[in-house]
Amino acid sequence: MESKLSNLYINKAGQSFDYKPANGGGGRENYPPRASRRSHAEKLEADLVSAWEKANQNQEEIGAVFVPSRHGVYLEIKGQAGFDLITKSLEHTSQHVRICNIKQEEDSENKKIVSTTVFVPDNKRDFFIKKINKYRETESEEKVIGTIESINLALVEALWMSEKTKMPTTTPQWCEVWLMYEAKETVSDVIDEFFEICNGRNIEYKEQRIIFPERVVLGVRANKLQLSELQWLSSRIAEFRIMVTPTGFYESLSESDQKDFVQDLLGRLDVSSRSNTSVCLLDTGVNNGHDLLAPLLSDENMHTVDIEKGVNDIADHGTRMAGIASYFTLEDKLENSDLIVVNHFLESV
Repeated sequence: MESKLSNLYINKAGQSFDYKPANGGGGRENYPPRASRRSHAEKLEADLVSAWEKANQNQEEIGAVFVPSRHGVYLEIKGQAGFDLITKSLEHTSQHVRICNIKQEEDSENKKIVSTTVFVPDNKRDFFIKKINKYRETESEEKVIGTIESINLALVEALWMSEKTKMPTTTPQWCEVWLMYEAKETVSDVIDEFFEICNGRNIEYKEQRIIFPERVVLGVRANKLQLSELQWLSSRIAEFRIMVTPTGFYESLSESDQKDFVQDLLGRLDVSSRSNTSVCLLDTGVNNGHDLLAPLLSDENMHTVDIEKGVNDIADHGTRMAGIASYFTLEDKLENSDLIVVNHFLESV
């Protein structure tokens, strides 16, 4: 089909390649080989025993041995690097064994590592032991155990779902807390129970909440230690995340307040004059009069295919794309005081 984009010239023929899935096959199992089921089962059983022992010690250290809202432990279960982890069989809702979250990260060799955090009640300590024993005797039983590389006591890092660098180490920051609840439970009771824990630890919280099926999201102002305390005092923590200021907050500010935020950001902006990299926007033009775009887009780098239409944005789209190309997520830059280094400029066609 003849191209209607007169500003693009393609003078080379294309090449086609056969599709190859990332795992090397369509739906093929990618589970780690185990030299000995018995040895692997013994290793995981030792992991479990160690995790429960550490949990008991930590519970005593925090002074929460008789807290009624926490009767169990959070376990971090990891798969082997480069292989899949069967997570479906790690949960049993009728026994209140619940998956809190599932993560996929990369190791130093860029191999994926799948991990999950599971809450196990005290009276279900044998839940995984039974699975391990079945796996030990028969390979066809409990295949999930063969995909597990390690079982450890889950610390606050296992529940942290935002970027690791954004966890508030010392200074408390507003964070999201995702709580688990079951269909037969009253959400308001679950929330009141959590707020009672916050009051006992003098942790500030917001009354607002967002309710999803089986999850409710609340806001607390806490640092890493306080998040860890919440984990030890509640059996309902599914995730912690950094709280992101909604875009609507900045849009609702007065013009003078918006200008203050812009000036603060510009004072922290470092655009490398030595950069020879430009991001070219093939869009509807850009209005570069905005203070945040001016350092990155000069008049001489604004072009147009149709001279009669000019170089300015004719559809209120190219300017928005220029903002994304310049700062990606602007909210992140506005709500902290870090230096902002930009190693590219903009061009517009």
